[in-house]
Amino acid sequence: MGKPIMIDSQPDGASKEPRDKIAIGIDLGTTFTAAAVFRNNNPEIIINKEGNRLTLSAVFYPPENLSPIVGELGEDRSTKCPNNFIYDTKRIIGRSNDDVYVNNFISKEKARKFGMQLCKEFPGNSPYIKLVSTNKDSKNIVTPEQVSAEILKYIKESAEIYLGSDVTEAVISIPAYFSYPQREATKRAAESVGLTVLKLITEPVAAAIHYTHGKIVNDTRLLVVDLGGGTLDVSVIKCTKDKFEVLAVEGDMFLGGRDFDEIIFEYLRQQIARFGTSITDPNTSRGQRFLYRLKKIAVKYKKYLSLKHEYSMDIDCGADEVYEIALSRVKFEELSRELFDRVINKIRKCLEINNISKESIDKVVLTGGSTRIPKIYEELTKLFNGKKPYADLNPDEAVALGASIHVALLKNNLQQLETYQLREVAPHSLGILAKYDLMVTFIQKGTVLPAYVKQVMETSENDQQSVVFNIYEGERKHCIHNKKIGEFIIADLPSGKAGEIEFEVFFILDENGLLQVKASEIKTKKSNNLKIKMENLSLCDNSIHSLEYESLIDETDRQYEEFYRLRLLIDTYCSRIIYDVEQPFYKTKKDVLIKKIDKFKKVCEPLPFKEIDILRAEYEKLQRRINDTLNSKLED
Repeated sequence: MGKPIMIDSQPDGASKEPRDKIAIGIDLGTTFTAAAVFRNNNPEIIINKEGNRLTLSAVFYPPENLSPIVGELGEDRSTKCPNNFIYDTKRIIGRSNDDVYVNNFISKEKARKFGMQLCKEFPGNSPYIKLVSTNKDSKNIVTPEQVSAEILKYIKESAEIYLGSDVTEAVISIPAYFSYPQREATKRAAESVGLTVLKLITEPVAAAIHYTHGKIVNDTRLLVVDLGGGTLDVSVIKCTKDKFEVLAVEGDMFLGGRDFDEIIFEYLRQQIARFGTSITDPNTSRGQRFLYRLKKIAVKYKKYLSLKHEYSMDIDCGADEVYEIALSRVKFEELSRELFDRVINKIRKCLEINNISKESIDKVVLTGGSTRIPKIYEELTKLFNGKKPYADLNPDEAVALGASIHVALLKNNLQQLETYQLREVAPHSLGILAKYDLMVTFIQKGTVLPAYVKQVMETSENDQQSVVFNIYEGERKHCIHNKKIGEFIIADLPSGKAGEIEFEVFFILDENGLLQVKASEIKTKKSNNLKIKMENLSLCDNSIHSLEYESLIDETDRQYEEFYRLRLLIDTYCSRIIYDVEQPFYKTKKDVLIKKIDKFKKVCEPLPFKEIDILRAEYEKLQRRINDTLNSKLED
């Protein structure tokens, strides 16, 4: 194979004409990356070095020198050493070692015994990928961020060849629910190869920009469904002639074309194993190479089943073993039922939790290569009562083209094209830890940015001397499942009953991910605050992604919140009674009242959170008993 094409072939010292500097739009996808430029008043896809409109989002590191080879050229070289073919890093970038997905990925790849090896033993809080190297002097580890950087470097070089100009700036698309650490890691990857990031734009918004480009748009609501190679992104976007406003976001970082590939791969592997061949044994190098090739074959089946009702292929297993394996679209849809249900469930959830009716959606816009799967189109048509989705955009290119249009806006190169404002949303909820590890949410996921929220909070104990404000990010009601991102204290509080000392608490989150949390005790004005750059955090996602599990945690969280909000109310009630009985007026009733409260606590404190009916009934009994005691005639 020849040497990679070099951008600058002039010898040192040769005279060089200054070149224009150009900004481009990039869709850095899980499986494919596309780039586009806005020129001659139109967005245009950039052709890469190999003459393709799309670049495979993967890098191969040859064991002999570990010099990265990006895209299909790398894939072509990877058969002998599949461990060094690195892919799907978009699913891992910005995540921490204790992230559930990182751990699941590691377990899965170790069990499979072929393909990239994600590890976390290296010092630091982020996972890395271990490479096979025959050169002892080579550093045989690489991070997801470095892999993304190699892909972006290749895109930058391809664009410079295609455009004949230096490319120094870019608008890069990301999933709408990408966390701040994931956003910052993507930005760092770009900057490390000489690309200044003008803006990180969410993929559905970029697709909406491309969809509306050149159209007369007036108060239109779009539901953009972006199902790519590795992720599902759902957004409701309100479009007017001068504004794109995101109204709702939902997504699944673990649902995309790769997951459909995996289902087909497992089906093919099982079918071949039925013939009694040892070729599917991952414990042999022969088996590992075959299974690696079978993954590519699975992708081929998926693509053909989007065009045909059945696809059949003769699969060469070596040693004169060739087996014809057929797969029908009906069988594929049956095997993939849970994935289709997850797509529809996310769309329903996006609408329902934001109180958006299906009838208020003017157009469902499809983007992302996996929306080519016919069942996706069918299910969406059914969901919207026969209203057919708009599928005329090139699903592989729409996001990159939209990003390039936004570049033109930012660089003031629109030349009579539309101008507009973008209003994005918070990718995750933010709140404060209350007693019983209850998450009190201030900024909800999907809140339009910039966001400013105020709530009043109160002490939970009598004569409480200080309050610790623990700040969390996440969607669960039990903070053990969320991520702590900071804390501060307000001390030397005045004496008073539980609930009497109140605080005004403010959460302010700007469009650049700067979070400010301020708290002030209302009477004394004692205050403290904290500023957090969200991108400096490492994502720890402890969510599990399946329909059954999501349904379970939604109900569990509802019960947990309801139970412990009642417990907080009861605790304050009991603390106030205990505070009052210290007054001389209640001296003769003090012991009786405290005994009643102690008896109540003995019954209710061990209760699990699913026993709210018992807790509520016991609380009502306690109130009656306390009132009866307080209203009884005072003893001499």
